[in-house]
Amino acid sequence: MEYRVDMPSIQHYFIVLATTLIHRFRNIGHLPICNQNPDSAPWLGNWCFPLCWRCISIICSFYLSPYLLPVFRFDRPAMLFLVFSLIIPCFIDGFAQYRLNVPSNNLYRIITETLAGAGISIFFSYLLY
Repeated sequence: MEYRVDMPSIQHYFIVLATTLIHRFRNIGHLPICNQNPDSAPWLGNWCFPLCWRCISIICSFYLSPYLLPVFRFDRPAMLFLVFSLIIPCFIDGFAQYRLNVPSNNLYRIITETLAGAGISIFFSYLLY
């Protein structure tokens, strides 16, 4: 006897993705697009930014750190150690919030994600140069 597992079609995944995106973009100004948590996003009056503090910090530090930091030319193990030491606080903060239900404040989010964005930027600048 053959067992057949019905897998959802690609159309099903497309419909779920489209409805999720429509819902998230419909709430711009009220909820951030990324995590839908208004407490983790900056507000200007009654308008909520479309991205949370984490996303804003990663994007800003990713784009600004090549101009603010010199391109480090270390040997490969030292560069990987530097990059991972900058990114690890991001993973620790995310894991602590997601799995351990440890609350985080926006200042801590900004600090950890700025370090992570700088680490990612240093890694890509090391690959390109």
